[in-house]
Amino acid sequence: MAEELEFYDDDDLIFYIPPENQKGFMKLHHYVTENLIRQHLNGCEYAVVLLLLRMTMGYNGRRETALSLKFIRERTGYNVNHINHAINKLIKREIVTRTQTAAMGRAAKYSFNDNIDEWAEK
Repeated sequence: MAEELEFYDDDDLIFYIPPENQKGFMKLHHYVTENLIRQHLNGCEYAVVLLLLRMTMGYNGRRETALSLKFIRERTGYNVNHINHAINKLIKREIVTRTQTAAMGRAAKYSFNDNIDEWAEK
């Protein structure tokens, strides 16, 4: 018996999501997405923001989450120096907020600032 394939049609774009990957999704308002696109972030910064969104909004709408540099490195493939620089730049631009600093054996906590009016220009 052949496995049933599920295709999603989004206007002209048709894409396939394998059944084992159909377990979840992240809802993100178009307004946030469109404004993120306009921020001219580099690849590492986008990866950090997307991972943060995945670990907050992607987990039943959490407002903040603990993310260690090691965890971010494992998920994004970027080295720790680039990640640290990206996080600090995102914080300076007020796209990301550090809600708790890292301490011995405890990862820092971060949240995504969904108030786009507070984001600072580059």
